[in-house]
Amino acid sequence: MYVTGGFGPSAKNDGFTREYDLLNDTAYAETCASVAMMCWAARMLNLELDGQSADILELALNNNALAGLSHDGET
Repeated sequence: MYVTGGFGPSAKNDGFTREYDLLNDTAYAETCASVAMMCWAARMLNLELDGQSADILELALNNNALAGLSHDGET
């Protein structure tokens, strides 16, 4: 995961390559991956009240998911 909360470095396969392959110039980090990360973090937070899951949820929401919405919220 990038420090911005994005993940998925490869646009070639819409996903992952090898471990620790997080180059800045090839960062794919699409919005739908961040939404999936937020859903996963929310479920983990419901299972265990762990602050790390809340931090990941907040990071993905503020830095990636909201960037994929239009200003009016319609698209």
